[in-house]
Amino acid sequence: MVEKKSSLVKWVSSKEFISTVILLLWIVVALLPIVFIFVTSIKTDEEVYLPYITWIPEKPTIEPYIYALFGESSFYKYIVNSIIVAGTTTVIVVTLASIASYAFSRFKFKGGKIGMFAVLASRLLPPVSLLIPWFIVASSLQLIDTLQALILTNIYMNLPFAIWLLKGFYDAIPRDFDDAALVDGCSTFQAFRKIILPLIGPGIGAVAVLTFLFSWNELLFAITLSMTPASRVVSAGVYDFVTDAFIEWPKLCAAAMLAVIPAMIFVIFFQKYLVRGLVAGALKR
Repeated sequence: MVEKKSSLVKWVSSKEFISTVILLLWIVVALLPIVFIFVTSIKTDEEVYLPYITWIPEKPTIEPYIYALFGESSFYKYIVNSIIVAGTTTVIVVTLASIASYAFSRFKFKGGKIGMFAVLASRLLPPVSLLIPWFIVASSLQLIDTLQALILTNIYMNLPFAIWLLKGFYDAIPRDFDDAALVDGCSTFQAFRKIILPLIGPGIGAVAVLTFLFSWNELLFAITLSMTPASRVVSAGVYDFVTDAFIEWPKLCAAAMLAVIPAMIFVIFFQKYLVRGLVAGALKR
């Protein structure tokens, strides 16, 4: 019996060791591109074009960051635009998805299931197939080269996913909570706002984080709908450092690092909500 227990402990320990090694390897692979971008961002132009790779810059400099922020590109304006677009999109998507998914979950009406699949079907098409139709619509509404066009685009791209995700959280909450609130004198909206909505807080947090990140990183429509720097966001603004003659690698990498910082701060701040939401969703299923 002792020998069996000892062998079991060894097997568990070896399994944990292998899992730890795999996790560490994955972390290294995931961080390697970021480290390379950061190292390149503090190099001089001459060092970048050396025939060999240097992981420790010979003459570190922050000039690429200064140029990226305050040079001709005015990259800090792109960061502000991205915060406006991603932040506004997140607030609207979370608000609409919270209400719509509650209706799909709690109310039985004709065409409800068809409506849910219609919401999903709107995201089955690849985004590139929607590029020209969306450009025509934005042009007819005179929204080309405006932040409003990017906000509407990101709402369209993220709302179906948010509705489907939040509906799963609503479905996991017993209807007894709604009935008890109604018996106590609450209206349907009061029961939703005061009782049910707080219970799906982790789900709302997860939707908010994912929506913000998807909106922040969206590139295809950002390039197509932004004609001037006034409406450009960071994902498209990085291309300012790619010219017909050459690529300004240190400045481009500095801009990429600057683009990561606000999104990273947002994720770190709301990380607990994302983890709670995803774990809760997995357990409920």
